[in-house]
Amino acid sequence: MQPQRDSQYAIDGLTTHLNRWQDRGWIGIENAQLFRSAAYHLRKRSAITTFEWVKGHNGNLGNEGADELAAQGAQQAQSDNIDLTVPDQWNLTGAKLLGITQAIAYTGIKQHQTYNSRPATLEYLDKTYHCVNDHLRHQYPTNSHMWQALRHKDITRKISDFLWKVMHGAMRVGKYWSHIPGYEHRGICPTCGVEDSMDHILVECTATDCTRIWELCHQIWLKKTNQVPWPPKHIGNILGAPLADFCDNEQVRQTGLSRLYRIMMTESAHLIWRLRCERRIDSPDDGNFTHTIGEVDRRWMAVMNTRLRLDCEMTRQKYGKKALSEQIVQTTWCGLLENEHRLPPNWATSGFLVGMGPLT
Repeated sequence: MQPQRDSQYAIDGLTTHLNRWQDRGWIGIENAQLFRSAAYHLRKRSAITTFEWVKGHNGNLGNEGADELAAQGAQQAQSDNIDLTVPDQWNLTGAKLLGITQAIAYTGIKQHQTYNSRPATLEYLDKTYHCVNDHLRHQYPTNSHMWQALRHKDITRKISDFLWKVMHGAMRVGKYWSHIPGYEHRGICPTCGVEDSMDHILVECTATDCTRIWELCHQIWLKKTNQVPWPPKHIGNILGAPLADFCDNEQVRQTGLSRLYRIMMTESAHLIWRLRCERRIDSPDDGNFTHTIGEVDRRWMAVMNTRLRLDCEMTRQKYGKKALSEQIVQTTWCGLLENEHRLPPNWATSGFLVGMGPLT
């Protein structure tokens, strides 16, 4: 959220919404513990407290100082240990029966459930966390940001489900087969002779489909920009692709480039997985079958052109709030289209059949 919305949300939470949030027992309220502690400190004062919203970046000394401190805090690897405890006499617990619905009650039950973290999930979250900060954006993401990003609007539901399973280590590869008698060989990559993990399948395998697809992505990147370095091949950069936020040499945000990276990385990773399953499941598992470079090129171009045509279709106003703007579609794909100089300026909404141009 923008700073203005953050500050206004805090003011409204301590004034307009406070009594209603208390009546529902703070169930489902973001940053509830911060609001509860702030409300306690306000109520124990004997004087009236007033709030005034100040426009950000407008020369106000206090506002500029608070913004600087907030930026410093966001860059910290670990958050400060802040005492948010509320004494029992000030702590209103529970929810009023008249103030909750069945949905709120269900949310409250889920909040009190405890879950045991899977080691594989923690491992992939850690890889994604560092890759996002090192290569995709200069800001440490929270776990909540990474999970929400898997449902990014630029990613289709099928790809989103695939990324969610990878993040949880839920794919049936590698060690999964070592506990099933007679199927231990499925845990070994026949091409490389090493254990078949998702890291290996998506970025390390020397099979034609994996190596060629990343070569194609690199070519597209160089064709699109020469100001932003191509992030290294790493599974964390795939899982963190929805959080990509690139800037050029002048620190100007490259919205179209970031969106292209989100689409290209996630679609390519899913295609690599599909081609790998064709090699290992649909064909004899003897390590001899492989896709040709020409076939991989055609399959990858088909995937990317499908997304391009989907973007053009989603500019139609009949999709209402879900419709894409013509500008974002054009900034995403400009410089990559075949015979682009012959297309009309409004090619995204004109109904022209467009496609990606040759890579070489």
